[in-house]
Amino acid sequence: MSDVYSIDAAVYAMPAPGAVARRIDSHGFEAASARWHWLGQRTINSLAQRGRAQAGDVAPRRTGGRRMSCSEIDAAVAVEAGHVLVNAVRGIRAPGATVAAQVVYGRRGLTPPKISPSERGVASALAIRARRGDVEAAEAWDARLAHERAVGAVIRAALALVPAQPSTGRYRLPPQDDRLAEALQGLDPDAISAVFPDLPLIPSEPEPDVTPTPAAETTLAATEAASPASRGRLPDVEMLRDLHAKGLSCADVAGRYGVTATAVHSRWARLGLDTRGRCGGIPSRTPATAPLAETESAASPSETEAPAWTPGTDYADVTVVPGRPGERLSVEDLALAVDLMRARSMTPDAAIAVVRAEVASSQAAATKTTFNGMRKSAIRSWFSALADDRSLPSLDQE
Repeated sequence: MSDVYSIDAAVYAMPAPGAVARRIDSHGFEAASARWHWLGQRTINSLAQRGRAQAGDVAPRRTGGRRMSCSEIDAAVAVEAGHVLVNAVRGIRAPGATVAAQVVYGRRGLTPPKISPSERGVASALAIRARRGDVEAAEAWDARLAHERAVGAVIRAALALVPAQPSTGRYRLPPQDDRLAEALQGLDPDAISAVFPDLPLIPSEPEPDVTPTPAAETTLAATEAASPASRGRLPDVEMLRDLHAKGLSCADVAGRYGVTATAVHSRWARLGLDTRGRCGGIPSRTPATAPLAETESAASPSETEAPAWTPGTDYADVTVVPGRPGERLSVEDLALAVDLMRARSMTPDAAIAVVRAEVASSQAAATKTTFNGMRKSAIRSWFSALADDRSLPSLDQE
């Protein structure tokens, strides 16, 4: 629906897909274009296709021409994974497909699920940090992609248990029984819990039948309370709602139950709970180690902070201050930094810091000076005199 951007698209209401399909079938495309004049041809055709699919009218498969760039099973996995992850783009990545989300969902009469603006901001910030070389962000982004692939593998194995699927609408998943649990054995437990929250998982190894003593029962209960990560799956819906009401973050719940923060976020989103500010950075499954305890011999903040550079000090004491957006150095400034490196045997960071400080000081001095340029009125008078063949006035600055 992004082929036309105008004020009309913001003023007029988007028509129902069924109404567009009926208008085209009864009066033709030109009548539909005149009725919804603010929409483009591509948008009207997409709405009509979705309306026909919602009505159960599936177009026959074309014997020639352009085909969809993914298989039918990949399209099915993409649709169901998008609803599980509450994001159509992540659903497309789950089976490794390279098809547009609008194509996959439109042919079945479905509306692609959209990510919330807050979650989009979190994902964008995480991706930007990963591209800039942040190791922690890169690991978190890899874990996010691994969870998407794991969800796709679970849905693919589940769809294989359903012999026939409807031609339109959502795909049918098998019931959550022992047969499904056996088919999903060996897959990622977090992905299984995200797709089938009520499915009892089959343990990989049978637990020994040991009758514990009262003392052993007390020790076992304390151990489970202290490290519930041994279970490796999320709690029931009531416990998840209670943890959300207590204000815990995705990382806190993930560390308590031994799952990934992505699985916690996905489950809260499916329950309709507000996840804003709960998953500021998706960590990996392994919890971070606790910081070392401070000792009396620890250095004070004043000892650890490097002094700021001022003119006349040693270049070795210069600390690099990262620039903000809009403070990029020009090519001439970078060339000056190279000359400083060669002439004074400075490190690249120190040379750039010196040049950046000089640029900042010159910009601050420029803002304090008064206007000393040539006024536009004087320039207009000069050109007017030139056109009228009069004596040219002086352009000297005052």
